Amino acid sequence: MSVTIPAHQDQAGLGRRSRFEPVYLVWKEDRLDRLILPVHGNGMWSMIYGYIALEPDLNTISGMTFYEQNETPGLGDQITHVHWLEQWKGRRVYDHQGNPRFRISDGVVEPGSATADYEVDALTGATVTANAVNDLMQYWFGPHGYQPFLLAMREHPPEKPVGPIK
Repeated sequence: MSVTIPAHQDQAGLGRRSRFEPVYLVWKEDRLDRLILPVHGNGMWSMIYGYIALEPDLNTISGMTFYEQNETPGLGDQITHVHWLEQWKGRRVYDHQGNPRFRISDGVVEPGSATADYEVDALTGATVTANAVNDLMQYWFGPHGYQPFLLAMREHPPEKPVGPIK
């Protein structure tokens, strides 16, 4: 039920991943309101686990949370701080050519810069954790991660189920 991740695509350091991941479709009346996807990857000391929520365009980030991590207290654990995670809202995962572009900046993101739509501010003193988050985002939104799924969803948007879901 799992697949080996080719070494050249394994930015997140997973080695293997499940062939199936749960995804959550949030409906508002009859339209898709959010798509929530699990992400994970190797951090400095252990695996980092989180969820990312995308707007209906399947590119704009509406929210991010890391719910399990063992990064260095006071440094890498900044990935769980609300004020840092709030920066993710409105950022974009892919550029206009469909390439994964989201990343943590090396410093403060300059509003209006060419990369401002795709970056959040650096994590002071937590370069290894920032690189780990960049790597997990590159993997999960790349060709071996969710990218084919998201392309298929754009081509064939889901319809809200009718009746109770069992």
